[in-house]
Amino acid sequence: MAGRSGAAAIQQALIEAGESLSPLRLADSLEKAGGQADVVSALKNITELKPRITHDELECYLLYNDGDAMCTIDAGEAISGHGVSVDVLCDGRIRGISIYLE
Repeated sequence: MAGRSGAAAIQQALIEAGESLSPLRLADSLEKAGGQADVVSALKNITELKPRITHDELECYLLYNDGDAMCTIDAGEAISGHGVSVDVLCDGRIRGISIYLE
């Protein structure tokens, strides 16, 4: 029972991190860290979009655009205590943002 409540707490923390994620703040963090300018720009372009949020016990995924990701960019620890990666489509738009345990 304790394991189940611990897993539920982790999942809830990931959901909350996903719901509070600011693509603009993530873009600013990547820009300051010398991140790819095209990814920074693409993140700034999704600030007004509402993502579909999916989750499991280890990851929260914010889906902005459908399609197969061309590449995944490690966004480092842009959110304290969680890993972050950004999936980019072949046309340069952001497919989604993954928040996960490290």
